[in-house]
Amino acid sequence: MNILIPGGAGFVGLNIVSYWFKKYPKYTFHLVDNKSLDELPFLAPYLESGRAYYHELDLRNKKETRELFETIQPDIVINAIEAARKKDFLEIHVFTTENLLEAAKAVAVKQFIHLSCGAIYGYNPQTAGKTEGHRLVNELDALLPSSPQNASKAAADLLVWSYSQRYGVPITTLRVASLFGPFQSIDRFIPLMITHALQNQSFPISSSGADIRDILHIEDFVDALDVIVNSTSAIGEIYNISAGVRVKNKEIADIIITLLDRSSSLMFVSDDVKPEFAGLDPTKFINSFNWEAKRTPEIHESLSETVQWYKDNSDWWKTDDHV
Repeated sequence: MNILIPGGAGFVGLNIVSYWFKKYPKYTFHLVDNKSLDELPFLAPYLESGRAYYHELDLRNKKETRELFETIQPDIVINAIEAARKKDFLEIHVFTTENLLEAAKAVAVKQFIHLSCGAIYGYNPQTAGKTEGHRLVNELDALLPSSPQNASKAAADLLVWSYSQRYGVPITTLRVASLFGPFQSIDRFIPLMITHALQNQSFPISSSGADIRDILHIEDFVDALDVIVNSTSAIGEIYNISAGVRVKNKEIADIIITLLDRSSSLMFVSDDVKPEFAGLDPTKFINSFNWEAKRTPEIHESLSETVQWYKDNSDWWKTDDHV
């Protein structure tokens, strides 16, 4: 089976290959990104096998994207693209997704899995997440993103849905909790905390640190994705993916400080952004597939392994591309 992963050189793509490569010896992986191979040393063992291929391509180019799909003839597309810069939000999340959808429609892929995030639900007085006690967000809640970045992701969700409804493209959308684990860029919350602690720097943390974060270990996410791939019952559906583990930011920071035995202090910064959702309601996905997260609930162990990965791979995250 041919699996095409746009944005495949990023956090999610690298972990998909890492976990599935041995498990599925008949899978062939095509990772597409605009990074050069010199920036991706972790891919070397997979590329040498002849079952994984890297395509350096700017997916904003509609013609080249279409040609890539026609050449590869993917069975499954896992859309993991992520804009790194503010000026690229709309272009990457919306227009690049449109290119992918058009190409997927043209070659009649078996399944197009669109990876989204819980942040697109944004601010709703009933689900706001500064404090505990608010109800969880389900797939039928309105999309009320509170930042331009998340608004562009919400627009992509709507675009994807329209291709499912109008053209019958076999699409599954996953709205995912806050992921953490190996290979994550250090501008994200947990890697930022870890790398600051490793360098004995203060932790920048918003308000009082009481914000609640719905977290999910990347291995649990890949396991959930595994359930979705090739599932005909998932076609045309939207699922929230969450382990139901909601932790305050300060609690995460305290665990990291303890794990590293550092004297790093918390640096509280002003936060004028409205609180977002308290957490995703994964009931629909769990009931549909009898799924259960295994790594995330063991929060100390999973964070400990993540901390160790960043300790062992400082050469990677200290490069300009990951700072």
